Amino acid sequence: MTIAPPTWAATDFHTVDLSVDDVPAVFALYAESLAAVPDPAAVRADAPSFFEKIFAVGGEIIGLFDGLVMIGYGVIRPELEEEHDRVGLDRVVPADAPMRVLDGSAVRPAYWRHGLQRTTIDARIARAAELGATHVIAKASPGNVPSMRNLTKQGFHILGRVMKPYGWRYVHHRPVHLTAAEPIEGEWYPAHDVDGAEAMFREGRAAFAAKRDDAGEPMLKFTLGPDAPR
Repeated sequence: MTIAPPTWAATDFHTVDLSVDDVPAVFALYAESLAAVPDPAAVRADAPSFFEKIFAVGGEIIGLFDGLVMIGYGVIRPELEEEHDRVGLDRVVPADAPMRVLDGSAVRPAYWRHGLQRTTIDARIARAAELGATHVIAKASPGNVPSMRNLTKQGFHILGRVMKPYGWRYVHHRPVHLTAAEPIEGEWYPAHDVDGAEAMFREGRAAFAAKRDDAGEPMLKFTLGPDAPR
């Protein structure tokens, strides 16, 4: 028997600023989402201590609710030196520019495929603006096409790569306030070729879209020349 997905209007949802007391509920939602991901290796494995640390370093977790039920969350935090958050950003982010990091999110599987990840992205960008940030970044695995697609659809460009204890991650960046974008021409390139991507980053090029090709391989669409200011 096929269970129909929930139906709703956008006005059914609201966001709530969570606290460290909500970490067990956040972790339970994360675990439920991770169990449904087709490729768990493309997603960072988090523990409750990760979410607790977010509050300890001055970060926040924004919950997305359907009525009284939490159906998603998004993490936002300040920069941390040990996380190497500014890799690849020298040409677009001044050294003294305030920045916030979108560091993980999840949506309950029953609510997938309705753009709610992008809702959590927008909520955190709005919060970054309230905190005085002028730039935001996020990181995603070369195999995590849904995350890269959601971020690039919300105006992020991929400008660099960084090696983490759990593997390579692409650094996604956007100004908090975007100017009107001109159409961009580009070419598709295998996302798993991080060395080839790094060569293009060094040329000033950036990736601005993500997809899977007909064989299911993750692909990134790179600008043909240096990335224009946004």
